[in-house]
Amino acid sequence: MCPKQNSLRAWSSLFYAVVWTVWEARNICVFEEKEVSIVYASDLVNEVCVDRRKCTVCPKQVWFPHCVNSLKFNVDGSSRGKPGLAGIGCVLCNENGRVLCLFLAHVGIEDSNTTKIMAIHRALQLCVTKPALIGRDIVIIIDSKVAVSWINNMEVYGSLKHVELIYNIRGFSKFLGGVPVVYNPRHTNSFADSLAKMGSNMMEDRLEWGDI
Repeated sequence: MCPKQNSLRAWSSLFYAVVWTVWEARNICVFEEKEVSIVYASDLVNEVCVDRRKCTVCPKQVWFPHCVNSLKFNVDGSSRGKPGLAGIGCVLCNENGRVLCLFLAHVGIEDSNTTKIMAIHRALQLCVTKPALIGRDIVIIIDSKVAVSWINNMEVYGSLKHVELIYNIRGFSKFLGGVPVVYNPRHTNSFADSLAKMGSNMMEDRLEWGDI
């Protein structure tokens, strides 16, 4: 997603998101007198952490900087079933790899493909709320060929929810001056993937903006 020297900033943001999630869980236990089981806690950790012994070696990826003044919005969606508890995650970076926006949220019970479309929709929706982003050179990056084909296909198929989301995505893109949605392999989208998995367990949306 970002060059090595700048990726540390992105992962430090993830740390704060983890702390926020733990703090929310603590408040529920204290103020609502509910208990968090060991099984639930383990599942929460496993959603973010990876057993390195099971990791495969990913193909080497060469990072290239964006064009000057361009922005890259890595997004992803996650579902713990078909359908299941679902979340979305988005991270916006400038051409130097600096994180400008970080968002994660729980989106109910959804299937994986729907969460991908919802993540794209939310990223563009966030851009529309910032006048400074209108007309900027922005690209949406996601690790789903299915989602990309749905967005770019002239014919729109699927459920009414999918159709509504896709038409809204196209409307947002046009308003912003044209925002392409492109595919990148999953291992190049790991930060957004981690945010989406964390989002499936969030009780409130988490949004952080930097200086645009």
